[in-house]
Amino acid sequence: MMMAQGDETITITQVNKENDKSSISLRRFLFLFVENLLLTGILLCISVRIIARGYVNAFHISPDGTHYLRMARQLLHGNGLFIYPDEWFATWPAGYPVIVAIMSFITRTEVYLAAMIVAIIIIWSIGISLYRRFGHTAWVYALFMFNVGFLYIFYFPLSDGVFLLGLILFSFGITDIIVTDEAKKSQYMKLVLAVMMMFLTRYVGVFALVVIGLLWCFMLFTATRSKESKYWQKFRYLTIAGSISLVMVMSYLLMNYLMAGHMTGMSRSAAYTEYGFDYFKDILVHLGEQQLLEMSHVFGVFVTIGGGVIALLLWLATITFVIYSFTRKRKLFALRDESVILPMVFMSIGIAYLIVMVVMRFTSSFNYVYHRLLFPATMLFFIGFVKLLMGNKQIHDFTSGISGFQPGKTSKGVGLLITKIMAVICFAAFILAELVIAPIRTTPFGYREMRDIVTTVYESVPDGATVLWGEDDAGFLRFLRDDVEVVSNMANIGTTVETLELLWEHLSERMVYLFIPRMNMYIEQDMAENDELYHYFRQFLTHENHYIRIK
Repeated sequence: MMMAQGDETITITQVNKENDKSSISLRRFLFLFVENLLLTGILLCISVRIIARGYVNAFHISPDGTHYLRMARQLLHGNGLFIYPDEWFATWPAGYPVIVAIMSFITRTEVYLAAMIVAIIIIWSIGISLYRRFGHTAWVYALFMFNVGFLYIFYFPLSDGVFLLGLILFSFGITDIIVTDEAKKSQYMKLVLAVMMMFLTRYVGVFALVVIGLLWCFMLFTATRSKESKYWQKFRYLTIAGSISLVMVMSYLLMNYLMAGHMTGMSRSAAYTEYGFDYFKDILVHLGEQQLLEMSHVFGVFVTIGGGVIALLLWLATITFVIYSFTRKRKLFALRDESVILPMVFMSIGIAYLIVMVVMRFTSSFNYVYHRLLFPATMLFFIGFVKLLMGNKQIHDFTSGISGFQPGKTSKGVGLLITKIMAVICFAAFILAELVIAPIRTTPFGYREMRDIVTTVYESVPDGATVLWGEDDAGFLRFLRDDVEVVSNMANIGTTVETLELLWEHLSERMVYLFIPRMNMYIEQDMAENDELYHYFRQFLTHENHYIRIK
């Protein structure tokens, strides 16, 4: 009987403890945003700005984005990865359109709005990832979100946001594998997931396999030198994770090759064969100029750094501090201390990414290297730089202390309390400016207004028409109407008669209707060398908004 009472007492005590734990967890959850006031404020401000400037009061679209959204619509219609009935989606990876399609299906929203919702979720996922790693100082790391390049990436329906999240998770994964002694299967599973997030959103994500290969060599060297079983276990797990990643990447590229005839959807001619090896010098010069511009983008929302000299000095100061910090803490490398390993990993991966981008730009023709392509490296540099700064105990304690209002703790001085109150006021003013003041100052012209205009202007375009356009608005047709093909912006097709002749041959073989609402006038000059072709296109300029039957 006493035993029964004792058992009952123990059981009741255990239940009470569990209730206490759940109560603590609930309180912890409720106070989470208050404890991390600055991080929450940053994420909220960025989210509001993206919705305001990417959907409500303005809109942003690019040729890449129109293809992504059209592919998402095709998925929702059950057409698989065929962006057109006879065209496999392979020029870009299909990961991002799949995510947008899933979000559109869940929220029952059109694909453009679904893409904005995905952007907001990615923003908060990045913030949560930073919090799980850095705790109350995560808000300092999250300041990179005020980078102008970062914001512009999320204004557009582009895959880069998912790529950035995958890049952060991948860098964290590499860091964990290096600093931990025991081999945890979950670490390597997360590594594979991060690799696929990067590759399935941007083909450049394949560079992660190079990073894994370098880490594999390091692990092999460490295991051979130490001869301890734990290192061999880590080496085996990394081998398996790398092999799985490689097989999945090659399988996807093989699928593209079988369905589209090319691994990345199209023949990508080497830039040096078209422009010569002197073009490599131009690429490097442009890269340097854009890298200076990246420094002015860091807090471009609030202040613009004038002149390349100041940006250069800031870069030199940053690099000097990084070299000094690594030199001063060089003994910690042997101990695999996270305070030096994490910034080393992040910055090394950033450098590897830049090298791959330059090599790809030199070996294939695409846009110049600019903020969209440079920001991933800038983000990794920034996180690594802040981690080195946090090595200073005073800085770490101060940034942690002002992060929010922590339950059971009082602010250490009036200064900290005023700082927190000022932060709340600044965040409130930022949100007010985006949602209230900006629409009052200028008439809102967001996505919905643009959608209605485009739908009205092009409503008479028949099914099966090809829209050969010279203005950006027709690009919306790619994802607003499934039965219309938009070829390209005439200004970007090419400036040679041969290129235009190839285009015309493509159209005459496949399409029934050709519709040109507007055309850039300088195209006339490009075609003046070929009178027959020139006069044939010239009739479209004198018959605006007319359909021309070509078959």
